[in-house]
Amino acid sequence: MGCKSSKDANLPVSFQASIVTVGPSASKAGASGGSVGGNKKRMQVSKEEQTKAATKVQAVVRGRQTRNQVRQQGRRLLVCYLCGMEYGPTSLAIHQKSCPDKRRAILRDFPPAFMPSPPMAPLLSIPSPDDDLAVFAKYNEQAAENYKKSMPQCRNCSRRFEPDRFPVHLRACKPKQDNP
Repeated sequence: MGCKSSKDANLPVSFQASIVTVGPSASKAGASGGSVGGNKKRMQVSKEEQTKAATKVQAVVRGRQTRNQVRQQGRRLLVCYLCGMEYGPTSLAIHQKSCPDKRRAILRDFPPAFMPSPPMAPLLSIPSPDDDLAVFAKYNEQAAENYKKSMPQCRNCSRRFEPDRFPVHLRACKPKQDNP
């Protein structure tokens, strides 16, 4: 069982084996019940397993990261303190230029009695993409807290809601009555 190209020879042995088992001759032999490489054991590899293995090997060959590797690195998204949505570190600064205008447009029709106060920007600066995950977590904590404080609050039940859901809640929420 040898590798088919010089590019494959530079891979670790475990990946070379994956390439050989995923190759078209192995899948044909496995499907027809034949043996691979002179072994008498039958190879039973599903199409899904073949696709996963091939994708992983191709990612390693091309120098890209697999999805699991990206997930293990952690989330590098930042919360906007104005709307509560998540954006990448470079996109957040761009988004925050237009977000106050969008927020004013959404809250334009709110009754003055229910108008929430504008949120304050987090004390921390926007982290760069290379910063540690702990920096991202601290920024997100502050931004999310500031956003939640600026959400409209019901006077009847004291719950907070997204601006678009608040009018719907007001129609259904009734003031609590004290029993005599």
